[in-house]
Amino acid sequence: MLRPLHFLKRATRQCTPCARMMSTNQEIHRIPRPDEPLDPNGEFKDFRPPWVYKSSRLLSFTVIPAIALYAVFVHDFGDQDHVFLPARRWAKDNFLTLSPAEAALLEARSAKAQPNASPPEASTQAPP
Repeated sequence: MLRPLHFLKRATRQCTPCARMMSTNQEIHRIPRPDEPLDPNGEFKDFRPPWVYKSSRLLSFTVIPAIALYAVFVHDFGDQDHVFLPARRWAKDNFLTLSPAEAALLEARSAKAQPNASPPEASTQAPP
């Protein structure tokens, strides 16, 4: 006697054309156009060298985050509030300002570098 729904188990083992196109294999799957050249085996022959794919992937992995960082931290959206203000305030508070310990150290170094510096005295005499 056949088990119930035995045909579903058999159907899942078959590889459909859509599943082949969506495989995780590193090969580039693309349907050739009728006017594109074929190799002697009758398969599509891509004219682009493999470095084109690697460089385009590298370029996309660097350009997209760079544009996002520019938009969040640098671009001028005007005087009104916008969605990136909290991120900009956080970056300014954490990266672009000195901590109290760093400010004290900087003040001590500047005082040590100029020990004889005194504030300029205001002259009470009128210039000749």
